[in-house]
Parts: sequence; C-alpha cells; structure tokens
Amino acid sequence: MWILCKHQLDEEYNSVTESDKGQITPTDETSSIISPTTSEVQSVLVGVADDISPATELVALADMSSVWIVSDILPQDAAQIVEGGEQTTELPADGAMTLLTSKITSVGDLADPVTGLVRVISRAANPGGHLHPGMFLNTHLPTRARTEGIIVPESAVAEINGISTVFLPVGPDRFRPQEVHVGAESAGQKVIVSGLTVGDRIVTHGAFALKAIIQTSDLSDGD
Repeated sequence: MWILCKHQLDEEYNSVTESDKGQITPTDETSSIISPTTSEVQSVLVGVADDISPATELVALADMSSVWIVSDILPQDAAQIVEGGEQTTELPADGAMTLLTSKITSVGDLADPVTGLVRVISRAANPGGHLHPGMFLNTHLPTRARTEGIIVPESAVAEINGISTVFLPVGPDRFRPQEVHVGAESAGQKVIVSGLTVGDRIVTHGAFALKAIIQTSDLSDGD
C-alpha cells in the first residue's frame, strides 16, 4: 500500500502531465496524459502494453495556435506575388464568410517537377483553432501588378450570357444594364477598368434580382 501511495504522490498527484481521473479502483494504474499546451494529436507513438520510461515519446502533438497556409499556383502568377504582402483567406463559419489575413513569408523559386506549380506560404494566427491540417480554402494573394479603375462591391456585378454587367438607375424603378470589364477582384470587391466613369451611380445590392428579371423577360420574348 505504501508503494502505491508513493507512486500516486510522485507520479500522479504532483505531475503536470498526468491525471488519475481515469482510475476505477484504488489499485488501478490507469492514468490520463495531459498535454502541456493546446494542441492537435498528429500520431500516437506507443501501443497497448508497451513498456515506457520517462524518456519515451508517447504522442506527437502540433501546436495549432498558428498555422501555415500553403498555396500552389502557376509560375507566371507566382512571379507577381509580393513576399511580405497580406494574403486574404475565406473562412466559412455558420453559413457566413469570415476573412482571415496572413503575412506571406515564402514564395518558392522553383516549380514542383510533378505538379508544375510554385508553393506560396503564409503564417496565420489560429487562436480559435478553426484551421486544421488538410483543409481546402479559397484565398486571395496580392500581386505586384497594379490595376487602375473603379472599385465596386462584388455584389454589383452580374454575369449575363458571359458578360460582366452592372445596372445604372435611369428613372423610378427603371435600370439600364451596362457592360463592364473587370480587371481584378479581391476580398469581395471588383475593379472595373472600362464601362464606367467616375460619378456613375450603380445598383450595389439587387443586381442578381435584376439579372433574373432580364433573363425571365428574354424567355418570355422567346415564347
């Protein structure tokens, strides 16, 4: 009994990495391993009935407080990426979309011989643990190329028969579709490089409803 109590005192009650909450009886040697930090288990390195010692590595953990976001892109696109720039990644959460920003820390010099793609890496804080290894996400990378134009919300531009279109109000409950050319887009915005002039008023919410009206009208005319 003295040996059991000494074991519990030295190895369980006073240990910051072990807990005896899993024990069923006083003689039960079952104990739980406590991680020293909030982490994600990558692999278990021991099996049932394995002999272990204080130097034995039991579990491989990954600290998920910050993560790497890895993007594989075409070489011609990688040549335009700004190292140290701010990358924006879309995180779906409860039906909504959250934008996560991260700093680009590395742009590969050579393309992968198998995929032909260049790897871009950024580091992002992950305090809520929402990001996990193996996730696939949409992300936006900053480039050196500059695009001049008029910035409009993404919701203002509708695709009608393959043509980017915005709607200009021309009277009470009357709107005129206007073909535009989109030069770049990022983080919910689009840059219009032609088709609009500074000062033009456009519909920023409801473009897709107007698109549906036009398409319905086209179908009616076809009948």
